[in-house]
Amino acid sequence: QSTPVKITIDEDETLIGNHIEIDLTNKLVRIIGYGSITTQEDGLTEGYDLVFNLTDETFTGRDVLITTEQLDVIGVSADRIPGQISIQTGRFSPCTRCNQQIEDYGFRAKRLLLYPGDRLVAYEANLVIRDFPVLYFPILVVPLAPLDRQPKLSIKRGTASERAEIF
Repeated sequence: QSTPVKITIDEDETLIGNHIEIDLTNKLVRIIGYGSITTQEDGLTEGYDLVFNLTDETFTGRDVLITTEQLDVIGVSADRIPGQISIQTGRFSPCTRCNQQIEDYGFRAKRLLLYPGDRLVAYEANLVIRDFPVLYFPILVVPLAPLDRQPKLSIKRGTASERAEIF
């Protein structure tokens, strides 16, 4: 068993892996095999064959687990640009943190866009109950922001002398 290597970039980004290659010409850090990337903005991303671009702070990886403050997202592959992580063939559930063998409920999607701390957008999503798909959503938006930053729909009924208002 080898001891993992830890690389810290600007105090808020950390890369950990047993086999790390640094390509100074292309400014890439490759974690060969299993590893993790932690950023202050995105939280923890674990997966295989992660590649971190030092120039634009993007990364890619396969078989990923992305741990945010609100929920965990699992996907076949992920690509990150600052402020957004795109996950292919992913799933998420509030039950992932309960250590259940089969989660009570969750969502599977063909594609997910995670905006850490703001929202998760799932395309071609299915609500699954105990691993059985029960409801299809062409698009599903899950707000992750604090309540004061989440969108609201407000309808004020009009009267004979006042207009109705929709905010």
